[in-house]
Amino acid sequence: MNNPKFHTPSFSPGSLLTFLLATIITLALGSCKKENTMGELRGQWQLMTIERPGADTEVPEGRRLYISFDQNLIQLTSTDDLEMFGTKFTGEVSGTTPDLIFNFPYDTTPADMQLIAPWGIDENPVNVTVETLDHSTLRMKVGQNVLTLRRF
Repeated sequence: MNNPKFHTPSFSPGSLLTFLLATIITLALGSCKKENTMGELRGQWQLMTIERPGADTEVPEGRRLYISFDQNLIQLTSTDDLEMFGTKFTGEVSGTTPDLIFNFPYDTTPADMQLIAPWGIDENPVNVTVETLDHSTLRMKVGQNVLTLRRF
């Protein structure tokens, strides 16, 4: 005798295949990554030199300073100097290469500007022009300063 409480649904091979196909398509579309909006600029760069107008070329000694770009964000980090160890400053990047604007919305006071100055950033927001960019070298004018970096 058939008990209606324990009815087992039956699937035709066509409906099961349709269900599996729809599931696979849904998972594939949901796992797409965001497009790289930074192009060749994306990644981590080590600051090698800073050329300030009217001053000798600066080489960051005793510390390693990095600038990272990803998804319209810029992050300044330091790993060596005990005074700045683990320091991170995050800002926004707008515009398109070669003409960009860096904006650090949380670092706007004179004291904050002193903290990001070691990376050659003396203004906020600051206009940036990328002069050279390839797989290993980045040279950009940041305000009045020219920064040379290597891909890390």
